[in-house]
Amino acid sequence: MKKAFVVIVPLALLVLGVALIVSSTMANKEASRTSHWTQAAGTIDRVAGTKSGEASASYELDGREYRNEHLSFRDLREPYRTGQSVIVYVNPANPNESVLQHAPLPSPWLVAGGAFSALLGGVLAFYFRRQTTARVRRQPLRRKGGAPMSRLRPPAPIKRNDGESE
Repeated sequence: MKKAFVVIVPLALLVLGVALIVSSTMANKEASRTSHWTQAAGTIDRVAGTKSGEASASYELDGREYRNEHLSFRDLREPYRTGQSVIVYVNPANPNESVLQHAPLPSPWLVAGGAFSALLGGVLAFYFRRQTTARVRRQPLRRKGGAPMSRLRPPAPIKRNDGESE
């Protein structure tokens, strides 16, 4: 096999798998961040875009009036209209932070696909590495001189304290 294929394919699969897992985890974190926010009744003041875009809305929480100028929305079946009553999800820790829609949960297939891709990349890397090292082991060693045994020498004699040698 070509050396570039042996290196690039497993590495690309590993990178793709890790990227899918990380992006899915970050999207899941973003989606769960707003899931516990308080709901408040609100009114759309301004809309920019029809199916996806940005709107501003006024809402009331705990007797105080708030307004968010940068509420983004996406993929609506029915577009928002000025003056429309909506539910606004408000951060209880910071009532100035709000959203019109929760972020969508990512598909669990993204994590499964990422894990499969990373696992396949690791297995291919291991397999290709093993194949290349096995190919190197099968090649005969090239040595200078004659047969390997001709270079062996007997060990030096051991000297004793009394001056005799064996």
